[in-house]
Amino acid sequence: MKIILKKCFTIIEILMVIFILLAISTVIFKSSLEFSKDYFTVKDDITKIKTVLESAKNKAFLGELDSDWGVYFENSTSIYYLFAGSSFNNSQNFSQYFLDDNNIFTDPPANSIKEIVFKKYSGYTGTSTKVSISSLNSKVKGDIFINQFGNIDIEIKRE
Repeated sequence: MKIILKKCFTIIEILMVIFILLAISTVIFKSSLEFSKDYFTVKDDITKIKTVLESAKNKAFLGELDSDWGVYFENSTSIYYLFAGSSFNNSQNFSQYFLDDNNIFTDPPANSIKEIVFKKYSGYTGTSTKVSISSLNSKVKGDIFINQFGNIDIEIKRE
């Protein structure tokens, strides 16, 4: 007489598998939420900076206040300014903007500044440049490219 044993999983084995799957999915979900938050704060700041740059370009193109217009970026304080004039130092400051507390400038580099000036009636900058920001944990980075003709493009990437 042959005895046939049925192999099946016990309740404890099934519960262990469920527990492990829940633990793994929790870690994945948490990291995706963190990335999502970083992505949206970087995207929001990049969009705001692009809007300020486009405003400076449009004001210069229209010759508003019969002046060049620019944006001044200060890395040490994560502040940027929209200004009228050929340089921030001898300009009329119009608006001040701040990066989100979770973001920092990576270009201009630490403790430095960058000035992007759009020429009156043309909106050209005369040179190509870029402004970059990053989330504090460097998981998400955003770049704004400005070419010599004043065209502005953005790129957001995950590291």
